[in-house]
Formats: sequence, C-alpha cells, structure tokens
Amino acid sequence: MAVHVAQRAFRFTPEQLFDLVVDVERYPAFVPWWEAARVVRREADAYMTDQVVSLKVIRQRFTSRTTFRRPDWIEVRAADGLFKAFLLRWEFQRAGTDDCAVDLTVEFQFKSRRLSKIAEVITGESVKVLMHSFEHEAERRYHGDGAAHAPGLATAPVIAPHGAAT
Repeated sequence: MAVHVAQRAFRFTPEQLFDLVVDVERYPAFVPWWEAARVVRREADAYMTDQVVSLKVIRQRFTSRTTFRRPDWIEVRAADGLFKAFLLRWEFQRAGTDDCAVDLTVEFQFKSRRLSKIAEVITGESVKVLMHSFEHEAERRYHGDGAAHAPGLATAPVIAPHGAAT
C-alpha cells in the first residue's frame, strides 16, 4: 500500500482550514485534477460524495465517505469498489493565535496492481500539489479583497513516502 505524509504550517486558523477542506464541492475550482465533486448525502458529522479525478494517465470516478470533527480532523475513505484501501486524513492543530499545523496522510491501494503502480509514482508530487492548491485557495478565500492578514504560508512542506527520511 502506498502511504504519503505531508506536514505544513499555515497562518490560518484550524477553523478556516477545516472549512476549506471540508468544502469538497468547490475542489474542481482550485485543485487541478479534481474534475467533479457532488455531495449526494449529508449527515451531522459525515457526507457521501461522488467524484471524478484525473491525474496524468489515471481518470477515475469514485464515491467516498467523509467523516469529521470540526475543527480537528477530516477523514475520507473510499466507499466503492475502485480501491482495495483508501484513506485521506487531514489533522489541524492550533499553533498560536491564528496559525495552524496541518498533517495530511494519504494511503491507498487500487484493486488493479497496474493502476496502483502508476499511482504510486505520481502520488508524492500530487500530495505536494494538493497542499499548494489549498494554500492558494485559503489565501484567496481568507486574505483576498484587501483583508489585513499576514501571508498564509509559514513554512515549506515536508513530504515523503511513509517511512522514508525527510
């Protein structure tokens, strides 16, 4: 199973970043490979989403189940047959008055070995792009239109396959 971990500090509150990440239906507007996302069922602390992602040679439609506890964490798991295993977990830790440390863990294994091998090669870079996409959208959403705030990015990302030295 491929596992990638990214850690980053942002000058946004955990509540702001949580609200940005939980808003999956807006991903196609700012995440390069997210073609579509539609919430099909909502509950108090969860929702089901139909999505289409296209990442280089991989284009897939899948359904996910997202659970969350605002503003601490969001966990996304595959809810259909495309994946043998899939987990995307965001954790938000307050780091000062208006700062937040974000941990993102991506674990997956496709049912198809061929698809898994292709995805393993491109996922590390994709996790980096995902973090940058959310950084830029947070800047636009929370610091745009002349709002008086410090720049959003506090530190550079640390990204490596799980278990590798960074």
